[in-house]
Amino acid sequence: MLELRLVGSDVDRSRSPQIHRVMLDLAALDGNYRAVSGDLGVAFELFESLRNGDLAGINVTMPFKERAADYCDWVAETARVSQSVNTMFLADGEVHGASSDAFVLSALRSRFSDTDKVLVLGSGGAASAAAAALEDMELYVSARRPDQARRVAERFDGEVVGWGQGVPGALLVNATPIGALGEALADRVVEGAVAAIDLAYGSQPTPLVDRLRSRPSEVVDGHQFLVMQAIKSFEWWTGIQLDFQSVWDAL
Repeated sequence: MLELRLVGSDVDRSRSPQIHRVMLDLAALDGNYRAVSGDLGVAFELFESLRNGDLAGINVTMPFKERAADYCDWVAETARVSQSVNTMFLADGEVHGASSDAFVLSALRSRFSDTDKVLVLGSGGAASAAAAALEDMELYVSARRPDQARRVAERFDGEVVGWGQGVPGALLVNATPIGALGEALADRVVEGAVAAIDLAYGSQPTPLVDRLRSRPSEVVDGHQFLVMQAIKSFEWWTGIQLDFQSVWDAL
């Protein structure tokens, strides 16, 4: 049986297990994907289980993406640059790490060719992955803690924008949880955006997605992004590439 795990500090409400169960069924594979909430000690126990061959793959979320990058024997280039690993797997007896965040964002870049500017909200692993994946764009970073925003901006030759401020004409990447419980981003942030990739998701569309979909804007919501990430992780673990629409329809 293919044993797969998601680890983070609070992943009890994650939809990843549902998505991966659907993908295991579509691929006709006998497997189990389980979300595990815990501290860094729990995360490292799972990392060791992967190294020992007891697990076939791990997804990593907040706040362990940087520590996962440190643990791996080999790290993909975008994950190394962003210092953020959210997918781990064994290859040739070594623990490999990659970022499906960065991979999906790079793949989506062509859909936002009308702008050469991006405003990334957040300062964690997903924000760093966004900055690394969209390196050809003029980068702006905004976070509640200016020092953390500066850390990301300096690493990727970007500019810090005050929290609650927008960048007119920019692609907006929300790499924070804001919106998952119905919270709205500041008006200035949303008004300036010409398109958005919203990594937050909840039981209802986020206010950001609702507002931009009322305009002729290109929007990728958190559910779509999560499925795209899951498909890439699944491919790294199994070698099987599933079609987005097939997974989406099954869900």
